[in-house]
Amino acid sequence: AATLSAELADAETLRVWLLECFPHDEVVTRDVQNGGPIRRLRTSSSARAALLVLEKHGWLVKLEPGALVRGVNRKESWRIVSKD
Repeated sequence: AATLSAELADAETLRVWLLECFPHDEVVTRDVQNGGPIRRLRTSSSARAALLVLEKHGWLVKLEPGALVRGVNRKESWRIVSKD
């Protein structure tokens, strides 16, 4: 249960950062690794896990593989959903 709680807490911190601080409409794992809000999300696996939690809960929508994001075709990327 503690692991699940930590994952949800990390995902919530990431969600707030994406909505309030992140300057783009789409996000890739590397964005979270390199500039994310908390140090625990600096690995690919932890960043991706948090992104997948947000996708599962409807805060992100997965884009098709090869989607063009900031001028680069990405294997995996998401569109940020703003639930106002």
